[in-house]
Amino acid sequence: MPNRLTGTSAQALPSLDPRIAPDHGDYPVLAAIVEVLLTAAEGSANLQRIVGGIIRDCIDRVIQTPKTARLLYSDLQNSEKTYIGTAVEIDLRSSLALKRGTGLDLSIAGYDVDVKFSQAYGWALPPEVVDKPCILLSGNDKRALFSMGVVVARRQYLNEGQNRDGKRTLRAADRVNIWRLARHVGYPPKFWHTVDQEVIVKIAQGRSGNERMIDGTKRSKLTRSV
Repeated sequence: MPNRLTGTSAQALPSLDPRIAPDHGDYPVLAAIVEVLLTAAEGSANLQRIVGGIIRDCIDRVIQTPKTARLLYSDLQNSEKTYIGTAVEIDLRSSLALKRGTGLDLSIAGYDVDVKFSQAYGWALPPEVVDKPCILLSGNDKRALFSMGVVVARRQYLNEGQNRDGKRTLRAADRVNIWRLARHVGYPPKFWHTVDQEVIVKIAQGRSGNERMIDGTKRSKLTRSV
């Protein structure tokens, strides 16, 4: 199947990680999925822009600073962090006009594909994704950097230990099997990471939401002007 972005076939697509070579056993699967993602986003740069925006929006949507007075990802409960992963998957599917899978999150190039998001590299992979393709996303919200890749979650790539739900993580040594689409790419930073701590404290002392917002706007402008 020709690749509309490069004019080459899926088999000839270059990998962003040189360790994923055409003779890798999962290369045909990964190449087909990557081709669809890049085509849907109209290129690698657009894909990174779209995904970075999704991560920023999904995290902010859950933090809800004006309503909850929470500022950072670290303020969230574990259940809320889990929901962010679901929100990222939904927004990715919508933004790239992808279809739902029959058993997993997405249907891409004829494959059922799961989507996993983690703030580090500790993607929790359930038994049903073993030997299935997965889109792996990680975001460091403090540094506003994200990574993205596609891997077939082969059983031999997974750590032996598992949680009570039977979920296992990808072994660090086997991350070489990930087809990288983004690695430590910047995305829009959280506002509260761009201002001084003393400014945050002052804003938080406001007696009303409007007062805190006005004070924050003034101090943000002052910070940018010096």
